Amino acid sequence: TITLRRMAQGFGIEKLVLRQEMMSCHFVASQDNPFYQSENFGKLIRYAQNHPTEVRLKESGGRLSLICREVENISQAIEKLTALISGK
Repeated sequence: TITLRRMAQGFGIEKLVLRQEMMSCHFVASQDNPFYQSENFGKLIRYAQNHPTEVRLKESGGRLSLICREVENISQAIEKLTALISGK
């Protein structure tokens, strides 16, 4: 879990939840945050566009979240986050 938490923080994820075979990634709330102008944000958008059946972006209360389906354990969460970080 430490590896997953460090990866998430390095990518701009403030909160990560694994529950009911889904991974929810909650990003920084402030729209003025440099994350939203970064290369990582571009990778996030590309990944979501290239994998519409696996992930879903949503905004609620001014906070952006990414929901990943079919993530059953920490190993799969690390794999999914690795793919997300690569933007492929």
